[in-house]
Amino acid sequence: MSVFTEAELAYLHPGRRLGRIATVGADGTPHVVPVGWTHHREHDTIDVSGRDLEQTEKFRDVRASGRAAIVIDDLASSDPWRPRAIEVRGRAEAISEPAALIRIHPERIVSWGLGPQRGARTVGGGRRTGEKPAARARSRMAGINHVALEVDDIDQALGFYGEIFGLSLRGRVAGGAFIDIGDQFIALTEGRSQPPDDDRHFGLVVDDREAVRRALEVAGAEIVPGRGLDFRDPWGNRVQVVQYDEVQFTKTAPVLRAMGLPGLTKTPAARKELRRKGLA
Repeated sequence: MSVFTEAELAYLHPGRRLGRIATVGADGTPHVVPVGWTHHREHDTIDVSGRDLEQTEKFRDVRASGRAAIVIDDLASSDPWRPRAIEVRGRAEAISEPAALIRIHPERIVSWGLGPQRGARTVGGGRRTGEKPAARARSRMAGINHVALEVDDIDQALGFYGEIFGLSLRGRVAGGAFIDIGDQFIALTEGRSQPPDDDRHFGLVVDDREAVRRALEVAGAEIVPGRGLDFRDPWGNRVQVVQYDEVQFTKTAPVLRAMGLPGLTKTPAARKELRRKGLA
């Protein structure tokens, strides 16, 4: 059974395809634009589509907030004046595949001009009979602040990593040290308590992967066979080395300047992927 009334469904289905979607940005700024839409009968949702939708502000807003509203309206008559409309507010999904769309699950429906009285109602959290409750808004992951590695001896670990990379320490405490990488860091902790890593690893971004390979060979470090560049340090921590210009990971220009890396750029393939996701 639909959450829309018979009069509302009759209004939604004769082919009207223009509405106005409202979203809110991360800074609280509202954003309203005209869009194309359809009523998806199976899901009982309002589905918004459009050209290059994934690259739009509204798509990014929905992906971040999980909320949206849409107004679909027209004039039944200008003389006498008879506006009619449906406003739908609710949980929203930013869906990338198979085709990009914004799917609005109705939670509040307001309609006017479709009957003798204006209608306004809450429709059970946007759920149809039998559907699971909509998930509450959850915190979004914004990045990785640091990675912690266990080693047997801090001085030996700093010596090893200092042979492979140019190191700058953020600080040191009893039994620990913090290797600075701009707005992130690696925490070294004394006391290895687990066997060597097999598949478990973390990806370390560098400006020159081949320079790292040469330094590892000179140091006699264990390089893991494979098409990329993975190595294990003397305490069994597995590190995958990736090159900055080949991956989506991006630091701001001020951070790169402060790190002495102002010239780092991205390959065309990496820039294309960032643009596809609306990140460049």
